[in-house]
Amino acid sequence: GQYPYTSGNPDGQYRRAAGTDGYHREATYIGNVLLSGGGASGVHQIDTTTGALTSTAAVWRIGWGVDGGGTNADNGTALSLLYRHGNWDAINASVIWDAANSIRTVPDSLYLQNRPAFFGTLDWPWVDPTGSTAATRVKVLPAKQWDDQMTGNP
Repeated sequence: GQYPYTSGNPDGQYRRAAGTDGYHREATYIGNVLLSGGGASGVHQIDTTTGALTSTAAVWRIGWGVDGGGTNADNGTALSLLYRHGNWDAINASVIWDAANSIRTVPDSLYLQNRPAFFGTLDWPWVDPTGSTAATRVKVLPAKQWDDQMTGNP
């Protein structure tokens, strides 16, 4: 999927494109486009240390939010069991592959064998981390197109 930096609270702290809470096990991210946007600082950060988190925007925020009070008490479990492969991120401006995996392609879907009919004439898949430009990496999601038509969003 496509993930812009998001806000963890109204003050904009703990922004990240992708995150996995502390002590979560076997999280997997494959074939995503992780955008900067929203005035993010462009810091590529994996936070696995103990202590208060900063409001610095990050592509990855791993092992955070264990106690619900904005601190990180993870012992490295979340990061050690995290699998990331074939994700494009705005910090590196390229696709980052897992060095231990020699496959350098991302299938159209890890779930569907065929193009869904509801895509109509829209491109499928709608996200391609290997696209050469922003317009070829992220296209139109039918649900967003429908919502924009219903709400008058651009």
